[in-house]
Amino acid sequence: MKAAVLMGFFCLGSYLWWDPGPLGFHVREVEVSGTSVVEEAVITELISPFAGLSFGLLTCREIEETVLQHPLILHAKARRRGLATIEVIVQERELVAWAEYHGPVGIDMEGACHTGIRVPRSLPFLQSWAPQDTHWLSALALLQRIAANGADMLVGARVLGPPNRGTLRVRLVSPPLQLVLPCPDDPGLEDRLASLRNVLADARHRGETPSYADLRWSNQIIVRLSSEGRET
Repeated sequence: MKAAVLMGFFCLGSYLWWDPGPLGFHVREVEVSGTSVVEEAVITELISPFAGLSFGLLTCREIEETVLQHPLILHAKARRRGLATIEVIVQERELVAWAEYHGPVGIDMEGACHTGIRVPRSLPFLQSWAPQDTHWLSALALLQRIAANGADMLVGARVLGPPNRGTLRVRLVSPPLQLVLPCPDDPGLEDRLASLRNVLADARHRGETPSYADLRWSNQIIVRLSSEGRET
C-alpha cells in the first residue's frame, strides 16, 4: 500500500520558501509504501517531528531509526525525492495468527501480540490464547510452515487451544473439517499435506464431505467422511 501525506509544520519568514542552498530544502511531504497491517498515518506520525526541517539538518538514517521504533516494522529505508519529499519504504514483521485479548491482536512468530493495527481476520484464530504462554510457540511455527506450503488451507481457520500432548487441533473453514497435526511438526509433514489435498479433491469429485483428517502418522493420513461416517 502507498500513501502520500502532507505534513503540517510551523515556519517563519524566509523558511516558507526554499533557496538554492542545501539548507533551504525542507521536508513538506512524506510518502509511505510497503505497509499492510500498520496504518500509513502511524508511520507519518512517528516522523512528524521532522516536518519542516531542512534536509541539511537531518539524515535519512535518523528517519529510518525513528520508524524502526514501531514493533512491527522489521526494515525501513528512507530517501529524499525532489525538493520537499521524503519517501519511506518499510517491511513489516510477518503475522502468523490473531486472537482476542482486550480486543483483536495480531501475533507474530515470537508470540508477541500487536494492537492498533489492521488485524487480518483471514489468519488462523487462536482459541484460548494468552500472552506469555510458551506452549503456543511450537504451534505458531507449525502454522507458519503450513501457510508456506498451502496458505489457502488456513484461511479463516480456528486453532482449538494450545498443543496438548504433541497434538494441535485446527478447525478449517474450507473444507469444514477438523485437522489433527503433530506439534512440534516433523520432516514429512509437507508430503502428508500434499496427500491430504489430493484426498480432499478426490472426495469433492465423488460428492463426499470430509469431517476429520489426522496427519500425525508418518506413513499414512486418516480422513473421516461425514457423509458415511467412515474412514479412508
